[in-house]
Amino acid sequence: VRMYPPKSPVMPLYGEEFPEFLNHNIPCGTYPYLSDIARLEYAIRLSYHSADSDGYDWANLGLLNEDDLKEAKVTFKPSLFLVVSDWPLFDIWVHSKSNVASGAKGAQSVLVVRPEFDPYPVLLPQSSVSFFRDLQGQVPLGPAIERASEVPGFDLQATLQLFAQHQCVKNIARTK
Repeated sequence: VRMYPPKSPVMPLYGEEFPEFLNHNIPCGTYPYLSDIARLEYAIRLSYHSADSDGYDWANLGLLNEDDLKEAKVTFKPSLFLVVSDWPLFDIWVHSKSNVASGAKGAQSVLVVRPEFDPYPVLLPQSSVSFFRDLQGQVPLGPAIERASEVPGFDLQATLQLFAQHQCVKNIARTK
């Protein structure tokens, strides 16, 4: 608390630096992924306290012509957060909540979603991370798809289904 005093009087926003504190000040020993768990928990808290937003009506996607679709930009809900880890973060988090063992190894990326009131983590395929980041950075849909299709294992349909299922998207529209 002395090293990282609150920056805001809003208590739920406290803790942004905690993962970094864990990395540099606490010997985590057999738990080297602990700072990533802290980042995930913080993202869940931020998602919970984020502004409410209606989800995208995916029927509207069919109303865009091909040119508009290529130039369309995706706006994600403000309650959506990405946590990228070199560890099997999602499986570790699930195990910590349900004591279900997992044999997963390697990097996992997690989307924190909040379709309604309570946020929860969802596994985002590693092959979809750059696509998500492009869209989040306001790269138009056409170029984002082109770049993502170069990533081995990228599945556009599965990624869009994940976005739709968990109501991640606020809007898809061409900006003039």
